[in-house]
Amino acid sequence: VETGECKQILRGHARAITSVSFAADGSLVATASTDGSAKIWCAKTGDCVCVLVGHESAVNSVSFAPCGRRVATASKDGTVTIWDTADGASVLTIQAPSGHSLQCVACSPHGDTVAASSREGGIFIWSVDTGEEVHSLHIERARVSCVAFSPTINHLITGSSWAS
Repeated sequence: VETGECKQILRGHARAITSVSFAADGSLVATASTDGSAKIWCAKTGDCVCVLVGHESAVNSVSFAPCGRRVATASKDGTVTIWDTADGASVLTIQAPSGHSLQCVACSPHGDTVAASSREGGIFIWSVDTGEEVHSLHIERARVSCVAFSPTINHLITGSSWAS
């Protein structure tokens, strides 16, 4: 960042990258792609550590849990999947209500919940231990494109565009 010089290019997805995330310690990078996969990369070498495959459509978002041992992905297919970053195993898959195409995912600062937003105006918070819905909200005529937790307080912020 200081010099503006490109240090590394991560190559390996068959289609466009839709989202990127760093692990809290900076050792790993995750990418999500419209090719239906996500990948975990070594930040230092640029080597692909594992490929996360299991979604049935484009993976729109990726977010590391604070511990760095788990990563969450959100897909156009309406699912959030929690993955183990060491071996790429799927730990938990959560299905959004029918008809919701998930756009963004965020892991909470404590790592106990995950939030996702949908094109159809849905905002969902689920437990990463059980997959049970903790809270949900629907905004009429809104396409909720992004969601993020506050790092220090119990707040969630979203961004959207209004559909006509």
